[in-house]
Amino acid sequence: MVSLPTSSSSSYSLDHRLISDGEYGLSENCYCGGDVYLETSTIEGDYGRRFFVCTKRDCEGYHIRKLWDTVIYEEVQILHTEIKRLGEKTEEDLKRLGEKTEEALEELKDGSLITLCTDLWVAESEIVELKKANVELKDHVVQLKALVRLLNKKHGTVELTFVVSVLVLFLGLFTIWFK
Repeated sequence: MVSLPTSSSSSYSLDHRLISDGEYGLSENCYCGGDVYLETSTIEGDYGRRFFVCTKRDCEGYHIRKLWDTVIYEEVQILHTEIKRLGEKTEEDLKRLGEKTEEALEELKDGSLITLCTDLWVAESEIVELKKANVELKDHVVQLKALVRLLNKKHGTVELTFVVSVLVLFLGLFTIWFK
């Protein structure tokens, strides 16, 4: 914090970050912490000129009052620097991407593509087989449900443990049969 003399006998403390922020480009906050807004001057000599000023400028202390033209020029300079930095970063990223692309192409030339295609074909075949097995299992479940309904109708009450045992036995045999 910096203490600056003001028009009164007391001193006013400022934060260095707010000072450096307000000295170049457009600042959202004044040195005092107040908001900054755009105002058109009505003072003779500056009449019609636009300034960025602090909302608390009538209070004690050091406040921003900066010509709009200057702020716009400084903001353009800031943007120019940022664009240049982003351009350099983009060039570095493109170079890195090119290197990775070349590495990937080399791997593909070494036969990796054939291995990937073979693995994909095997995986697709396994998926087809699993789908068939799933359909068959669903059919068997439907048949078992129908059988249980039929048993319930014929024999009135069938113990739940018997039905569960038959289902577990059937699913166990089915699992062994498909392995």
